[in-house]
Amino acid sequence: MFDRDTAQAATYAQLSAPFDLTFTDVRGGVEVTFISGEQVVSRLNEVLGVGGWSFRVLRHEIHAEADEVWALGEMVAEIDGKTVTRQQFGSQKIKRSRTTGTPLDLGFDLKGASTDAMKKCASWLGVGLYLSRKAPPRSRGAPYTARGAWADVRPSRAARGPGEARALAPPAGG
Repeated sequence: MFDRDTAQAATYAQLSAPFDLTFTDVRGGVEVTFISGEQVVSRLNEVLGVGGWSFRVLRHEIHAEADEVWALGEMVAEIDGKTVTRQQFGSQKIKRSRTTGTPLDLGFDLKGASTDAMKKCASWLGVGLYLSRKAPPRSRGAPYTARGAWADVRPSRAARGPGEARALAPPAGG
């Protein structure tokens, strides 16, 4: 008998497998690790088949105030006999001429926002999702806590010292 749970786990394992090659960039002062749109398309084609998924842009806009373009994309995939639909936004800063300040190619910027949306939709299927995982904070002793932070009141985890507050309860006296 065909075990559906085993098949789903195998498909997810293939979709979410780490990539041999990743890229690193600094965006907004934060170092990020990412994969290319080509890598995402290749992974989806290899695991689901060329006809096993599709992507389309539902809406896009130029947001002049933020100097960026954004796109709302939708991915539809056939996974183990079920149709799965995911929607997500993507964005890209508008690239401008250094001399005139005019946009260089809004079509290219929109394509970048669309690729970003496609990659985010695919991440909801597991593709490259591990790259979004946040590392636990490194600390020596009690971590710094901003004034007015909410203390963690869960019974399983009491604060370890006077400088430690985590989240969940309003600050004492506040």
